[in-house]
Amino acid sequence: MSRKLSAILISMVLVSSCATPLAKGPEPKRQPTVVAESATEKAKGNEWTYIGEFHRRIQDADRIVVRDGGFDCCQRVENHEILFELEDRREIKEILENLHFEKTQTTRSCRCCGYPGIDWYRGDIRLALTAVQHGSAIRWKEFPGDARLTKASEKWLKQWLIRRHIDKDKAMFRLEDEEEKKK
Repeated sequence: MSRKLSAILISMVLVSSCATPLAKGPEPKRQPTVVAESATEKAKGNEWTYIGEFHRRIQDADRIVVRDGGFDCCQRVENHEILFELEDRREIKEILENLHFEKTQTTRSCRCCGYPGIDWYRGDIRLALTAVQHGSAIRWKEFPGDARLTKASEKWLKQWLIRRHIDKDKAMFRLEDEEEKKK
């Protein structure tokens, strides 16, 4: 392989790995390094089964970065403002314990990028780049579609986001009591 082709390939890998410093907003305490994420579960037809791959990926997270943006489908996440970072192990554990997915999932994804973006780190290594989809699902590139949360997890996540002052209108979700008022 020629040097020029090697240099082009290396620069493409660096650009696609999201390992560049953040351009806007407060910088996280550490610059991200991305772990290569490989597919762990293939969709069969329009359905797939959640087998715990996301929880295994993030189980050792010691830091969570919540961004004013969504998934990396429309723009580089490095341009998203950092809303807040968590390093409190008890709160991170609480989040992990309250995120539960429906076992059977579909390959469907909505067309938005989601909000907010949530990145999971261990030290300087980004374990997973995710986004909340309408308060009811999580988008992660290893999922064949947006992974639907259980009803209890959906309710917990919405309340957690509100306690953290995430704009529910921007996140495009409604609380159950608001749904009841509409009826």
